[in-house]
Amino acid sequence: MIGWSTPDNGGSSITGYKVQMRQSDLATFSQVTCTETMSNVVSFTVCSVSIASARGAPFNLAWGSSILAKIVATNVYGDSVPSESGNGAVILTYPDAPVNLANNVALTSSSQIGFSWA
Repeated sequence: MIGWSTPDNGGSSITGYKVQMRQSDLATFSQVTCTETMSNVVSFTVCSVSIASARGAPFNLAWGSSILAKIVATNVYGDSVPSESGNGAVILTYPDAPVNLANNVALTSSSQIGFSWA
């Protein structure tokens, strides 16, 4: 997930954001498609990008790559200049540990234990 702080809007509400992510050539930034609706991107200033998108064209990022992103805000006055690029995420080669491990009573019996997790 890519997140940012709401920039100064110049007196008009922000209506959208363009999120750009750096490609594997370490120079070119291309726009990403967020999994959230634009209204949620604007409201919560976040954009989720799937690992498959980051690893696929045009980004072609390898496992272990750092994610660099830039944000452009849009309102009735037009597009802002792109933000400085920010970094804070790495495409991990291993998953996070499961959380909220719990006994799934519907699958638990005298001969087996069922678990659920997130």
